[in-house]
Amino acid sequence: MLRVQGIDVFYGSIQALKEVSLEVGEGEIVCLIGSNGAGKTTVLRTISGLLKPRKGSIEFMGERIDNKRPSQVVRGGISCVPEGRRIFPGLTVLENLEMGAYVRRRKRTEVSEAMERVFALFPVLKERARQAGGTLSGGQQQMLAIARALMAGPRLLLLDEPSLGLAPFLVEQVFDAIKRINQEEKVTVLLVEQNAKMALEIANRGYVLVNGVVSLHDTASNLKDNEKVRETYLGG
Repeated sequence: MLRVQGIDVFYGSIQALKEVSLEVGEGEIVCLIGSNGAGKTTVLRTISGLLKPRKGSIEFMGERIDNKRPSQVVRGGISCVPEGRRIFPGLTVLENLEMGAYVRRRKRTEVSEAMERVFALFPVLKERARQAGGTLSGGQQQMLAIARALMAGPRLLLLDEPSLGLAPFLVEQVFDAIKRINQEEKVTVLLVEQNAKMALEIANRGYVLVNGVVSLHDTASNLKDNEKVRETYLGG
């Protein structure tokens, strides 16, 4: 489904990614783990079209997308939930969701059906549909951010640190939602997550990013058993 091949990405003169390659197959959950500053968010921003690789290519469903604008990437079937949620705090929950459906705004039936599905996934959002997004709890805001991304009808969902700043019981709720989105909504997931233990619990495969370079790639179960991964990312 997604193929990132040998991309180099720079911020000015500073190289953030060095010949990064990864693949995500349809129906998979693939995680990208690494420490702060490893380049994980840069990978997602580049796939989303917010950054352009200086070298290499990105293909989605067999089509090159590294030359496309972010809006074209979204229309093509990729949605991203950014780090820090970035909901619209002054808009209601319903208005936030409608903003997520902007690319489908002329397809009212599809938008209505998508709204029902996200309310089924996150019932609390339906209860608080008329409430301003900024008044929700951190966990509810994260659910809203994910739901907003789903309103565009993606085939591939990019998630950047969805557990960041959440209490442990909320982290479990969010990861359970990710599994349901993958299994019930048939949405493929590329997950960037510092909580490597939780990420590897739900992922099929994983990549380890170190200083902008993919240092390891394996099945999630093998990564969990890898001594170096256990010591560095799983607390021994």
